[in-house]
Amino acid sequence: MEYEEISEPEEAPIKTYIDDINNPNFIRIKNIENIPKKTIDIIKNDLALIPETHQKILKDYVKEIVVEKGRNSCYDREKRIMYISLNPEKGEVIHEFAHALETKLKLHKNFEYIRVLNNGLENIGIGDIIYDDETFNIPIYRLENSKFISEYQGRLYETDLNGKGRFDSKAGTLNTLCLGDYFSEGYKEFIINLQHLKLKDNELYKFIKEL
Repeated sequence: MEYEEISEPEEAPIKTYIDDINNPNFIRIKNIENIPKKTIDIIKNDLALIPETHQKILKDYVKEIVVEKGRNSCYDREKRIMYISLNPEKGEVIHEFAHALETKLKLHKNFEYIRVLNNGLENIGIGDIIYDDETFNIPIYRLENSKFISEYQGRLYETDLNGKGRFDSKAGTLNTLCLGDYFSEGYKEFIINLQHLKLKDNELYKFIKEL
């Protein structure tokens, strides 16, 4: 009697840790095989918190995430690369993601965003600028306001994304668009501690919610 040969079922490919971090693969992580597991975990956990609608906005916009030893986390707007430090803190990746998001959406030209940014800062002037050389690893200029969820959110950069300086000496007015971490810090709080952002800055909370 002859028997029909029964073929063995094909084994499913083994899902690796690297496969897992890249699923969903909306931002490529460069040289992921050389990155410590602890760093990958932080990146993975932060990215997993990003709403799907925001993931889709940046899916083909941010080219890659690069992890570099000895480098502070930052977003390179020209190269569209997100640089992450080797030992990032919780929320650090979300902060840089927010910089990419605000760049893609051109919030510095968005009238509704500018309204939200200026809300509560109507009476702020040049005299309210604080020089802070103690709080962070580099000296910064910043503002204080009850709506800020962190001191870093009040950081004033030298220029805004339009290339304009932090104040108009002729008019004597402050350029609030130089608050370059207002959105990124607020967005991070929206993801990690939504109720706190809602309490501190309800206008920014509502703006992010509608993105």
